[in-house]
Amino acid sequence: MDERAGGPRLLRRLGIAGAMTLILAVAAGAGLSRIAYFADAAWQTEASQPRETPRETAPPAPTDPPPDVAETEAPGFPGRCDAEDVEVVVAGTDAATGARFLSLEAQNTGAEACAIGGLPDLAFADEAGNAVRPEIVESPRNAAGDEVEDVPVQLEPGERVRADVMWRSETGRPEPMTLLAAPWSGAERTPEDLSLDIVDGGEITLTSWYSPEG
Repeated sequence: MDERAGGPRLLRRLGIAGAMTLILAVAAGAGLSRIAYFADAAWQTEASQPRETPRETAPPAPTDPPPDVAETEAPGFPGRCDAEDVEVVVAGTDAATGARFLSLEAQNTGAEACAIGGLPDLAFADEAGNAVRPEIVESPRNAAGDEVEDVPVQLEPGERVRADVMWRSETGRPEPMTLLAAPWSGAERTPEDLSLDIVDGGEITLTSWYSPEG
């Protein structure tokens, strides 16, 4: 057999084998490229989807909240301020050897002189918003021990009257509470968040509105 005749055939075989190898390599590369393409497309699709954020659980609604306005209305008197012209705020708190003190102030925010008298209206709610019902007793003396007369106090615009709330601590552990106060029963109560140790059934004493000037 002529070796020279076999040479071209060998080269042709090698050429065909090389071409097939190249074709297979190209096909394999194309397959990998397609796999990479689809994998990238799938990742982009997943990344573009909005992520659900965990929903915060709302605290349960109170089952026994105190009303914004007392059910009974205090009798009026000539010259009494309009309820919308009176602002009630907590002026301060104090404590000593188990005794607790809280001062309220009511300001005449109107443009005309008027009078405020009688007892403030108070309600309390715990941290969950449910009513706390202490026994409220009228006190003839304020936190300083001075006698308080239950008579209306005439106020010029911007002037204030004061009332004192006093009680003995039964727990010694103040808890977050809401005090709702109005200038008199039947007016809308204003809430204020405080830390107090007032409990259901506990006794608190309350003075009538009086002039802080004496």
